[in-house]
Amino acid sequence: MTDQAVGEMEGAIALPRQNGELIFEEPWESRAFGIAVALAEGGAYAWEDFRLRLIGEIQDWEHDQKGDGAATDSGAHDWTYYRHWLVSLERVLLERGVVSADELAERERVLAAADKHDHDHAHGHDHSHDHDHAHDDYDDTPATREVTT
Repeated sequence: MTDQAVGEMEGAIALPRQNGELIFEEPWESRAFGIAVALAEGGAYAWEDFRLRLIGEIQDWEHDQKGDGAATDSGAHDWTYYRHWLVSLERVLLERGVVSADELAERERVLAAADKHDHDHAHGHDHSHDHDHAHDDYDDTPATREVTT
């Protein structure tokens, strides 16, 4: 896999950019991006497998949005590019046996606890941390999702 393969993704799977630069709304998005690229470069999976999974994930979401309004796994939330990216990454890793569903669920639990802890203490700056930013109620825990191939 080359950086060119990542940079040349087009259409619905094109990376979000502003003035030619990648944009990430939340820190986890850049981490998910970096992990996906590093694992593909390291041989954990073929980039094409990930790319095809991402296309399928986005197509499923688009199809669900045109349906009867009943949210399914892919359509349970508003459009977020990197949420589709992360779900695609998780599914490829599960399908390839790189991680188990239990390992993934445990890691998510640890990260969620760390995130909660970060929001529950002072951050060394002179304003409260009780300000408006996105915290979805969307539960996308791998243990609750069914992996399809």
